[in-house]
Amino acid sequence: MKNPHRSMDFAVRAFLLLALAFTLQAVSPGLAQAAPWKGQEKKDADGVIHVMNPAVPVEGEVDLSLEKLFSLGGESEDDEQIFGLVQHILLDEDGNSYLLDQQLNEIRVFDAEGDFLRTIGREGEGPGEFRNPQTFFFLPDGRIGVTQMMPARIAVLDREGEGGDDLPVPTGDGGFAMVRKVMSAGDHLVMQLTVGSFSEGKMRNTNRLIAIDTKGNQVALYGESHRDFDVAQGQMVISMGDEEFARVWTADGNGRVYVVNDYTGYRIEVYGPEGKLERVIEREYEPLAFTKEEDARRRKRWEEQGDQRGLEIKPDFPEFKADISNLIARPNGELWVRTSRSSADRHELGSFDVFDGQGHFVRVVRPAVDYDALHDGYVITGDRFYRLKELNGALKAWAAGFGGGIRIGVDNGEDEEEGEPEPLEIIVYRIVSGGR
Repeated sequence: MKNPHRSMDFAVRAFLLLALAFTLQAVSPGLAQAAPWKGQEKKDADGVIHVMNPAVPVEGEVDLSLEKLFSLGGESEDDEQIFGLVQHILLDEDGNSYLLDQQLNEIRVFDAEGDFLRTIGREGEGPGEFRNPQTFFFLPDGRIGVTQMMPARIAVLDREGEGGDDLPVPTGDGGFAMVRKVMSAGDHLVMQLTVGSFSEGKMRNTNRLIAIDTKGNQVALYGESHRDFDVAQGQMVISMGDEEFARVWTADGNGRVYVVNDYTGYRIEVYGPEGKLERVIEREYEPLAFTKEEDARRRKRWEEQGDQRGLEIKPDFPEFKADISNLIARPNGELWVRTSRSSADRHELGSFDVFDGQGHFVRVVRPAVDYDALHDGYVITGDRFYRLKELNGALKAWAAGFGGGIRIGVDNGEDEEEGEPEPLEIIVYRIVSGGR
């Protein structure tokens, strides 16, 4: 004969388990109701995994919640908050922000509350000095490297500003070399450089993406591409949209490198720390065509560039906009992607496609922040979002220092603004939710 108490105990336990399941579903709807990923993965003969994503992400679109921490510059009269051109920012492990001022040739450091700490670096060619810097980065040992495009140089200084020996640039053979970008990637660095040469009225630029160690030795070649320009008889044909290796790229702290080569074609190559292609991420995507007005404006801009240089520039433009314009590797292993369709309204920041560590299209995030894409810029690093308010004006003021020979800024669909630009303001936010 069955024990009635045992049967009752079993019924009670079953009821409690069922109630617990409903409770978990109520408090964790995302966990219980998460839709499955509907893409496909295939491995080719070389062992490369191809991840094919649908057009719609698993979790849909979510707001990226931001908490304002402090602002710098703008109308401030403090000397340490009067900026020239700042568009590159580093965040250290203590929450200190390092701001590279490309116009003033210095780095200013502010703590996690926005209080000024110190200025490091200065204009020059000696240790701890640099001129017309392009980007900067943390070396694996914590020091700072500052890149100069031409002449190709990487100045090295510690976080207090003490200069050391330059990091050698492995330029190889060529008439000249330009360092375009360097990023830290685990225990090594990833460098993009262009090596150029001239012969019989023609110029060849070779664009390379390489890995180097902390002594400047090349340890891996991710890939390279060549572009030839015929400059004979005062003419130059500019072919925009040509295939270029690493047209857009970024690296993460684990040594992975994410590369976009194609102008149109939503395709991201993922390389491991040893420089081997490991994964290819693709997504169903419809390219966005330039309007007739946009096409006319960009042609006019290149014609003006040619007039300034005494060249007849013949631009060969593609019909469509670049599918991918920016990549951001996040600390949690996610990859954020900026696309041609990220912002339907040019007066807002728009959205980012988000992929997880396997390359699955998981969601779209839209930062909830006041932003004007016609005038502003942004930097996302660590758990910080930096709005660079009136960056376009700072870029134009910086370009004016070169006699107006540099044309910069976004193609905003509006006539050029007259008068003095507003001072650059840097508004710092902490990413609260939505970015994981």
